[in-house]
Amino acid sequence: MDTKEIHDINMIYEVVSRLVGPINPVGDSRIDEERLLNLKIVRGVVDRVLFDIAHVARCNKNLQEHSRKVAGEYADGFLRETTEAYTDE
Repeated sequence: MDTKEIHDINMIYEVVSRLVGPINPVGDSRIDEERLLNLKIVRGVVDRVLFDIAHVARCNKNLQEHSRKVAGEYADGFLRETTEAYTDE
């Protein structure tokens, strides 16, 4: 990843974090109720993004067009790595 990509990722993460708010519970029921709602919102956003990535993988990874194949394989690799990261725990 180059510096611009890292900068863009951090910027988007910060925007989402500020829009949604904290998601980590702190042990105070009043605060944690709001943070759980924030977590559900973040999950919904991540779910939609993962669906989009899965769609790119399914629709493109086996094509002959180079640019589409590259994107599809990249998306497929990301999904496989993510799955492995959470099944190894």
